[in-house]
Amino acid sequence: MLCGLSVAITVSFEVPIFHYSDVLLKKYNNHQLMTASCVAYIFRVIWYTSFTNPWMILLVEPLHGVTFACKALAAVHYAAELAPEGLQTSAQGLSNTIQSLGVITGSMLGGYIMDTRGSIFLYRAAAALSFVTLCVYLAVTLNYNGSASLFEKKALNTLLKPLEPQPTLQHTATHCNT
Repeated sequence: MLCGLSVAITVSFEVPIFHYSDVLLKKYNNHQLMTASCVAYIFRVIWYTSFTNPWMILLVEPLHGVTFACKALAAVHYAAELAPEGLQTSAQGLSNTIQSLGVITGSMLGGYIMDTRGSIFLYRAAAALSFVTLCVYLAVTLNYNGSASLFEKKALNTLLKPLEPQPTLQHTATHCNT
């Protein structure tokens, strides 16, 4: 019964996020959605380790819906934006393949860690790894475009455009003289 209720609560938070995806994508960019997903995941797995009563998990399950829906929405939208014309479906397939490889690797490694160190260690280590990964993601994302703020959609949208070669000073001067 607990597993069924857990899934019902999770889905009840995923469905509205997917339903209002157009609205969310107009208000938040891919990076903000991915960051929200990661932060929700970190809090969720840490909370899991603090419960003594299994039914308390139902209080945290809404974050699972937020985690999954925001991550899936950002990944699908980002892959579609980066894909060249006509290759959007291939980009989705590649994105899903990479995610599936992550799930397989995480499940095998997670099972080993759970067997050798226990579930509390596993979940807290997952939270720590996610925190480090989030910090690296934010550092790379924000530093890639100079001083762009995570919350400046216009600045971050430049990250999605292909890099265009900048004309050299000599090329510009020659172009102006002709």
